[in-house]
Amino acid sequence: MNKVSIIIPVYKVEESMLLRCIESVLNQSYTNIEVILINDGSPDNGGKICESFMSDKRVSVYHKNNGGVSSARNLGLKIASGEYVTFIDSDDYIDENYIDVLLRVAQEKQSDLVFCNYVYVDEQGHPLHRAKETGQFTHIETKKMKEYLFYMSFSVDISAIFGCLYKKSLFKNLKFNENMIVAEDVEMKYRLIDKSKNVYYIDQNLMYYTIRKNSAMRGEFNIRMINTISEMKKLCNEISLESNQISNAALCRYVNLCFVILKFIPKDNQHSAYRKLIEKEILINRLKVLKDRKARKKVKLALCSTFFGFKFTNWISTTLH
Repeated sequence: MNKVSIIIPVYKVEESMLLRCIESVLNQSYTNIEVILINDGSPDNGGKICESFMSDKRVSVYHKNNGGVSSARNLGLKIASGEYVTFIDSDDYIDENYIDVLLRVAQEKQSDLVFCNYVYVDEQGHPLHRAKETGQFTHIETKKMKEYLFYMSFSVDISAIFGCLYKKSLFKNLKFNENMIVAEDVEMKYRLIDKSKNVYYIDQNLMYYTIRKNSAMRGEFNIRMINTISEMKKLCNEISLESNQISNAALCRYVNLCFVILKFIPKDNQHSAYRKLIEKEILINRLKVLKDRKARKKVKLALCSTFFGFKFTNWISTTLH
């Protein structure tokens, strides 16, 4: 039986949600797992709650100073000893057969990366949206997977690092980008897809994603959001050496991210330089994205609104994510 490492960063999460998450992992039908709980300097009782599960020999707990989810995941990868690895956010939880189903497909199809559907739930676990499922699994070509990633055109958001089972070997010489506070999953997912020889999708709801009111994408402006723009621009430049279609797709995702971050920046003199920087990036790439037939309609709508000025754009950009 192959060991599966399950990495769970923990930071400022409600006790009930953290308990729900860890219990769902320990109740897996597939039992050869190691559960790595990374307390990322959480100021609440998160660390103590994690330690309360250490009577289960499969659980290990590590405490570190707060550095963000990427640094916590990187520490988890250093510790992980399994042949396969998966990531779960501490406010989410998984179906009891999550590991069993994903691992079975990974082994039968010799897949480097297997991903599944997930259900959106509120903080109490009530479903907000449940995708229809067939239980079938499908092979996806690497190039197509990259297009899905950047165009955001697949039935589920494949940019998320969770909801997937990976061969641990994929992470050799790879680290999560700790300079990014949002969209860090996108960069890592691209690199993992690029290294994967065989990707499979399981049309089955095996994970539950919690919509929180105070998540990173719903909070206040942070200067590291500007770092995210810079890092994504670097990635686009790197991808420009690939096929034009992948490069165009990456540019669409970059412009989408610019709009997302723009809505977080306060409209005052102190932050005006940041707004102008991002607005400039949007305008530079506007025509190219508008000409792309595969670009998201919401992105194109936001781009069209910029012809009337960014004040008009603000309310439209709130629909982007």
